[in-house]
Amino acid sequence: MNSSLILTATQRLASQYCKNLLDDSKHLFDTILSVSDWVNRQYQLMVSLEILPLYHCLNEYEENKLWESVIRRILPNMDVYDEQQIIHEIKSAHKIISTWDIPVSDIEVYANDQETGFLLEAIDKFKKDCEAQKYISSVDMMRVVIDRYSELPPHLKKMPVRIEGYDRIPPLLKKVFPESIFTVSPKKTDASVSQATFSTYHEEVNSCAHWCQSILDSNNNAKIGIICPNLNVDREKVYNTFVKVVSKNIMTSIGLKKIPAFSISGGVPLHDVPVIDHFHKLAKFLVRGQAQLSDIAELLLSPYFKLGLSQKQVYALIDDLKALREDILKVDDFQRLLSIYNTENNAAVLSAAKSIEYNTFYGFITSVENSLRILGWPGERVLDSQEYQALQEFKKISEFCGCLYDREKVTKSEAIEWLSFALKKIVFQEKSSNVNIHILGLLESSGMRFDYIWVLGLNNLSWPEKPSPNRFLPIAIQKRYETPKSSTELELKIAIEYMRRIESQAPNIIYSSSLEYNQEKCIESSLIDKYQKLDISFLRGEQLSGIKFLERSIDKFISNPGSFLGGPYALKRVVECPYQYHGYRRLGITDDKPKGVYLEPSERGDILHQILAAFWLSVKNHKSLMRISERSLSNLFDRHFSKSIAKYPSLKRFPRYIDQEKIRLWTIFTKLVKYDMQREPFEVIGVEKRIAVDLDNVRLNIVVDRVDKLNSGEIWIIDYKTGSFSPSKWRTENLRDLQLPIYASYLFDSDAISYMVVKPDKVKHVGVCKENFPPSELQAIDLPLQISEWKDSIQTIFETVNSGDISVKPLDQASCLYCSLKPLCRIREV
Repeated sequence: MNSSLILTATQRLASQYCKNLLDDSKHLFDTILSVSDWVNRQYQLMVSLEILPLYHCLNEYEENKLWESVIRRILPNMDVYDEQQIIHEIKSAHKIISTWDIPVSDIEVYANDQETGFLLEAIDKFKKDCEAQKYISSVDMMRVVIDRYSELPPHLKKMPVRIEGYDRIPPLLKKVFPESIFTVSPKKTDASVSQATFSTYHEEVNSCAHWCQSILDSNNNAKIGIICPNLNVDREKVYNTFVKVVSKNIMTSIGLKKIPAFSISGGVPLHDVPVIDHFHKLAKFLVRGQAQLSDIAELLLSPYFKLGLSQKQVYALIDDLKALREDILKVDDFQRLLSIYNTENNAAVLSAAKSIEYNTFYGFITSVENSLRILGWPGERVLDSQEYQALQEFKKISEFCGCLYDREKVTKSEAIEWLSFALKKIVFQEKSSNVNIHILGLLESSGMRFDYIWVLGLNNLSWPEKPSPNRFLPIAIQKRYETPKSSTELELKIAIEYMRRIESQAPNIIYSSSLEYNQEKCIESSLIDKYQKLDISFLRGEQLSGIKFLERSIDKFISNPGSFLGGPYALKRVVECPYQYHGYRRLGITDDKPKGVYLEPSERGDILHQILAAFWLSVKNHKSLMRISERSLSNLFDRHFSKSIAKYPSLKRFPRYIDQEKIRLWTIFTKLVKYDMQREPFEVIGVEKRIAVDLDNVRLNIVVDRVDKLNSGEIWIIDYKTGSFSPSKWRTENLRDLQLPIYASYLFDSDAISYMVVKPDKVKHVGVCKENFPPSELQAIDLPLQISEWKDSIQTIFETVNSGDISVKPLDQASCLYCSLKPLCRIREV
């Protein structure tokens, strides 16, 4: 055979299989196609040879619309949601009847059954509509191509070497292809197979991710396969967990980007890729003449368009748009406001909107691309790999909606509806550079070889899969012909076959399950119960990492055995778990996370604190604050920001990042200042005060963000916080946040304490005050009594520190979530 061909059950599998071969640096076959694409090509070939007549080939969108028309004629008053469900199941039943070669006469025996009768009537009307309009559906095309395949000249019959992605091979395909290409007998191996059970599915996936990292720490050439039978459901959970553990930071043209150090199959709809999503949103805006204000703001900040505005002008324009107080923005209003800042680009927007054509769908797509290029799409900078690949995939929209080109005229609504439909249906699978970890579904993993395999989610709820027969086909018929998902016996047989194949793909295999999945209680599948159980402490990647952290820290402890404590955060460790405190503070164990290129979250917080401290040292009180002009405020901010950012000289290489960070901090800074302007008069009597306090042989190093004194004499302790906070953490019986209670109890005779919490949409104080405190949003309580109770609780914590208590007593499960000391404390054995 001079050329080779692989067929897959779906287009997504074809893309994934090609990616797998690229990642493995294996020989690429000449052609990798989905069965539907192969059928389409054979049909076109047969038409050119006049073996078959030329019909209009329905694409998926048109086929859905035709089924919708048929269903509505039969059941005119149906709910829209039910209608979509029925269309899906009717289409599925139609496909099963054809591909499983089920005679209609066998089904007609059950025609008196209401649902079966509905199915037969719907299929009959669908076929008559197709015949009347010279249409051919994907299902009928496959049947007619296979029925007439023998009429092709021998030299045009390109026989596939393998077909992948089917649980069971449809009998219709067996009519034309030999049995040998469907069955690849796995080689027998002496694989080491074991199983592990975890408390929750999150713990299972998290342990798997850390285990992968620990394998690569010892062998960076190891090839690891993570197989997830429910990947279509759990893809987001698995991805988000792995990206936290096995990802790396790289520098791109728009800044630091976190890149997964693994590949995951399944892809995403093309419109989920930002460069395509922004194209889609702007196209809808120009076509419909209006859009959501949030979408317009996103497009103004987009790196994929060029409107000739500086960043300050962009933010000013967004503020002007918000001032309209309209959720929906019209193109005319947008152009009017844009003209204030840039007349030239106002004309560009107008030109882009007017140049869109609607003669044909092809003309529409082409003119939209040309129109958006007037606005600079896809941007001036060099596209990264994902963006470039997405734009290449975008070109397939022409192939996807191919038969729509023949339409003489399309309306605006039809054009944008077809575009939206295509971008949802086209699956984008990014082709990554070589990675060691491959996260795959069952079908995608077929034929691949690994050094290690971990199979996730094999609980009794998921494995074997539960049967889900088609409700419109008689159950007896589905069981007789062994159609997909028709019986428990069939699913059991398929599951056993999958495990036999998996065990031929790697010498080391772990099957895992959890005792809770999607908030349901479960146990491990009976199919993995026979394998040897592993002690899961050896599987927990974070424990392996923790041991390494400990090894790196022991020398530090021996050379510097002092007992320096730190501040309130260190005491919080005591509350969370005494053992954790001693490990982190007295042994000096750290997670040794590599420093990123850009600012860490804590460093960004430090800069904001420094700017605010310098500002209040200059302004000092509410009266001066109210007199300050906007220009003076901006100058003060610029000066203090420049001083603070100068402490990070490595950032000089990234001026755009510095500008973005400056805008972000300016937004927060002005919100805080405007909030303080609305308060009752006050004087700032303390800013960033550093205090060392000795209490019961415990030294605390404290930094107080700010202390205000009101005109009426009350003292208000304030700490800035960009995250969220709940006052429940100050409850005496469960004192988890010690910072402000310590300030109030030992440093100041305070009348109020609060966190000044900065949210994207507002600033607010969260805290408590004494009774009869001037009106504020704080909760009024008997503060002297509360401080007395806090002192008792804090005293107990001091005693724990002084006594050397190292008991393993985590406050709750959250205390252990990110702890690296579990190989020492053995919490699950205690």
